[in-house]
Amino acid sequence: MLIPSLRIPAAALAVLGAALAGFVVGVIPFALIYAPALAIVSGRTYRDFVSFSPFPNDVINVGYGNMVWGWLVEWLSLDAGSEHVLAVTPGMTAIFLVLAFRLHKNAPRAAQRPWQLTFFVVCALVSIVSWLLVTRIGTFCLFWVVHYVVPGASGIRAGGRIQLLANIWVAAGLAVALQYWIDTAPSARRRSRVLWSGIILAFCLIEQMNTLPGRTLSRSREFAWLATVPPPPAECGAFLVNTRTQTRNFLNDDDALWLSWQTGLPTLNGESGWAPPGWTLNDKNVDYFDAALRWIARTGVKEEVCTFGGDDAGTWSKFR
Repeated sequence: MLIPSLRIPAAALAVLGAALAGFVVGVIPFALIYAPALAIVSGRTYRDFVSFSPFPNDVINVGYGNMVWGWLVEWLSLDAGSEHVLAVTPGMTAIFLVLAFRLHKNAPRAAQRPWQLTFFVVCALVSIVSWLLVTRIGTFCLFWVVHYVVPGASGIRAGGRIQLLANIWVAAGLAVALQYWIDTAPSARRRSRVLWSGIILAFCLIEQMNTLPGRTLSRSREFAWLATVPPPPAECGAFLVNTRTQTRNFLNDDDALWLSWQTGLPTLNGESGWAPPGWTLNDKNVDYFDAALRWIARTGVKEEVCTFGGDDAGTWSKFR
């Protein structure tokens, strides 16, 4: 009995190999961050995940300030929350999917197909599957399977952020598709295709523009502030920021993370979508320093803990 062998095109193997390598590299920091976290807490529930999942009509939700789609988003009263707004613009995605489909459909049958056709399929699948996987209808979402089957998936709160990875596949796929469309044009139509490609790219560029001011982080301003921070005393083994300060109007958990990065000292402060059991430093109903003392006792911190802030100069002080 003869069993036919499965032959995968070399182009497909190259793309799949690159995708696998990228996944392995990307999952390393994910595992390093979430493995210790999941050892402390059990992760997020499926309800937590689905509450942040986009609806089907969010396929055009790029925010009210988008220069192309903003009026439609506002007219449809779509949720402008940061977890629902798209990272991939719908016009560019639609153009790519239609163009890739037509190029693939009209490609001549041949034993050796151009690598671009394989690339189109991979990019299109990444875009389509990533959207379908996180979109919900009511409380139903295909990510339910991933949530309960894939180890560590319960650490994901907003699956829609997968677009931050998928958008590069859409952009790269469109670029390759347009170039392939130009290269395969009859000589008489090549110039018109070049013109149309320029128009498409101009539209995609305009589609990225947003008139609403976003949250910005000034690199120069932050580094200028950090340059004024004196080095901590040698006896300090950890620290927390003194929120009762006039320095820069206030100090918060984000400032503590910057200070930790600069000084190399661990901080009792933090910023995350969840807090470990017993950490109540951001609870307004609990005294901040009492919460810090209880956290030190709970976690068994032995190092000398210092505070930063408390006056306009921004100084280091012994906490306990």
